[in-house]
Amino acid sequence: MDKELVVTLLLAGFIGLLLLTVTASWIWMMVLAFQTHPGWGAAVLLAYPLGGLAFAFANWERARWPALLTIAGYAGMILLALSIPLLESAGLGSKPRPTPSPSASAAP
Repeated sequence: MDKELVVTLLLAGFIGLLLLTVTASWIWMMVLAFQTHPGWGAAVLLAYPLGGLAFAFANWERARWPALLTIAGYAGMILLALSIPLLESAGLGSKPRPTPSPSASAAP
């Protein structure tokens, strides 16, 4: 298997895991917010991400785990975005350079 294909598949899996983490934690926080008060639920639902942030600060004991999962998901996305230049400098993701063919005038 090609090295670039393996890295691409790993990155796609990591992106999927991060999106799943952020989505699940947002749904979890929304359920907790609606259980607390319909106003909190509406804030989390309609004012993403500020509503969830406000709910997490106001109800830290209840919303600690979904808030920490959301933070972990966003931190992973930031780390992934910062790793793209490193992958390119390692030669992954760059297009192969065509080898120049010898010209007829260069022949002795």
